[in-house]
Amino acid sequence: TVPPATTQTWSVTTGLNPAGVALDASGSIYVTNFASNTVQKFDPAAGALVWTAATSAGPTGVAADASGGVYVTCTTANVVQKFSTTAGALLWTAPTGLKPEAVAVDASGGIFVTSSLSNTVQKFTTAATTPVWTGNTGTLPSGVAVDASGGIFVTSYGSATVQKFTVTGFTTVYSFLANGTFTSTVTPGVSGSGSWVVNSDGSLTLNFINPSSSTTFS
Repeated sequence: TVPPATTQTWSVTTGLNPAGVALDASGSIYVTNFASNTVQKFDPAAGALVWTAATSAGPTGVAADASGGVYVTCTTANVVQKFSTTAGALLWTAPTGLKPEAVAVDASGGIFVTSSLSNTVQKFTTAATTPVWTGNTGTLPSGVAVDASGGIFVTSYGSATVQKFTVTGFTTVYSFLANGTFTSTVTPGVSGSGSWVVNSDGSLTLNFINPSSSTTFS
């Protein structure tokens, strides 16, 4: 199938080595800049820069919640930070495992962080700087996503595994080898129907996975 023609709406300059990008409910865009140690907010209409905020060292992952919070993982500093969406004010900093990479938020205020050198996923709340729980994952976890029904999905590229956990407590629902071999950071995504996809870039394949079981369709 030939993809439809696309037209670039705008292009703006970010900080050095932009690493992560996220949208909030209003469409505002948040970008982390790894080498500049900053997170930036852009207006979606014209790409105008709204604010730039200093982060701890090595900002990578970024996610926005529905109540005005932006969360940034800093892989060099081993922390996750919360900023205000309105002015970029730093609200809190919390220690994580070693080399936190990805961050995701759910509708009830849960923040989920994968730490690749600790082989862990942690749950934080929007107001707390200590984890609610910490659980073991596969080797070198990188991506994390949360669905509307309380499932946490973690990809671990060192072990080429996909795991599903519960949001309320760290309980493994399933763990299985993905089709193909992960050779770099891969991130799960949750679609509107609840199914999700993992990119197995070692073999240039996609995994379409039923969230209620470990059934995969390549």
